[in-house]
Amino acid sequence: MDDRRHSVEPTPDSSESLGFDVDRQPRFAGMRMNADEFERLEDDGFRYELIDGVVVMSPTPNFGHQKVQCEVLRQIANYLIENPVGEVVGESSVFFDAIRVYEPDLVFVRNEAAPPLTGHIRAIPGMILEVLSPGTAARDLKTKRADYERFGVLEYWLFDPMTGKFTFLRLTTVRGRSVYQAVVPKGSKFASKAIPGFILDIAAVKRVLKG
Repeated sequence: MDDRRHSVEPTPDSSESLGFDVDRQPRFAGMRMNADEFERLEDDGFRYELIDGVVVMSPTPNFGHQKVQCEVLRQIANYLIENPVGEVVGESSVFFDAIRVYEPDLVFVRNEAAPPLTGHIRAIPGMILEVLSPGTAARDLKTKRADYERFGVLEYWLFDPMTGKFTFLRLTTVRGRSVYQAVVPKGSKFASKAIPGFILDIAAVKRVLKG
């Protein structure tokens, strides 16, 4: 929910008319549980992830964050219309194991890994995008990077709206181990291996931030 709500001085009955509860608090943050228990949580209006068995709040993306997310989603979705090699979705829960459930900004899965319409993603995605924000950058750059690498996500894309910079990480075998290595795009284009044949127009993504 938008932080502009704090500028409103509610009357005793106004919170109901505004459509939110100004006293609403996250019910599950900090609780320990497994992925099955996490999946059964009631919706309290807050976004959560399960990290090492602990429920962690995931802040709502701001406008610029969402514009970047939507532009990358648009490019991939348009490509998949003519090249149906998989599915791309935004903010969908990915169940990695019994104590880790992440909700990346964008996820691409091959057709054979796509879940039923009523289910969550339980296969390893081919590509994950995270748009950095002050509240999640450390988690995205360290915890999630290590987990995505370890679980075998082929490509991990990160975009920093503050600098306008993309970082593209791809699994590469080094001394018998699969590790992430940075891939430098050619000019304003990035050719993905996780999404066969897809080329991301980086310049178009940056333009959406300039309005």
